[in-house]
Amino acid sequence: MHFAEGKEPGGSWVLVKRPDFHGNRLGVWKVKVLEVAQVPYTGLQVRRDPGAWVVWVGFSGVVVGLFLCFYTSHRKLWVHAAPGKPGTLITVAGRASKNETAFEEAVLALKKRLERDLNPKREPART
Repeated sequence: MHFAEGKEPGGSWVLVKRPDFHGNRLGVWKVKVLEVAQVPYTGLQVRRDPGAWVVWVGFSGVVVGLFLCFYTSHRKLWVHAAPGKPGTLITVAGRASKNETAFEEAVLALKKRLERDLNPKREPART
């Protein structure tokens, strides 16, 4: 790094293994590296992070969301009741994102149960 009065400090790269490189200059000076000694070292940093629990809560939320998204079936069921000529008209509709066959069976079972429970001509209870 070189300094000049009234100017920002500047610097350049010095390539150790390429002494003939034209960029090995600092200002008007040509730089040649005669010897390089590398010392192996290791670093260890210990810190206390008081906000780490926020990261873990967010991570847990993401994991739960992914689980719900990929491993559960999204189902919607609509039941509409409207007055009709002989009685009440009940419409049942539904939509499933996964396992549509099982959902269809469940909707048909609900239809049969509604027909059985809401039929005015049902048999009296046995005692």
